[in-house]
Amino acid sequence: MANGRCRLHGGATPSGPDSANFIHGRYAEVFKTKMANKFAAAQNEKQPLDFMPELHAQRALFEQYVEGLSNRRNVKLTELVNASTLAQDVVRTGAMINKVRNDKALTIAEIRFIQKGMIMLLERYVPDPNKRRNFIADLNALIPERHAADEDEPAELPAGTG
Repeated sequence: MANGRCRLHGGATPSGPDSANFIHGRYAEVFKTKMANKFAAAQNEKQPLDFMPELHAQRALFEQYVEGLSNRRNVKLTELVNASTLAQDVVRTGAMINKVRNDKALTIAEIRFIQKGMIMLLERYVPDPNKRRNFIADLNALIPERHAADEDEPAELPAGTG
């Protein structure tokens, strides 16, 4: 309030440096500069989704922690919980890396779909049937046959594509 008193209970309300909520900004410029540098470095990363260095660091920390525990006779329960948490972090990071890699990779079904499209285009643009057969045989040899189930079969190309 204008008179410097609290409007709810009438007591004096400290302001400025006397207030418990006073923000002085003493570290603001240093913090902004450091964060801006880290942000710029993160933006300039060539492969921002490459988490292998993090996984290696986590595994090294886990191994070092477990080695420290294995040299002792008495281990506290909290130390075992810490080791378990570190192991879970390694597994989670590995799973995340695997997911990122799989999201970028083509499935066998997608490869076969592309392959069928290429064969249709080949039939249109390569008149010699012997050259077409040789190309198709070579193309088929490139596709691994590990998934033969019906659900992995690609959808048919729409009519009029070939």
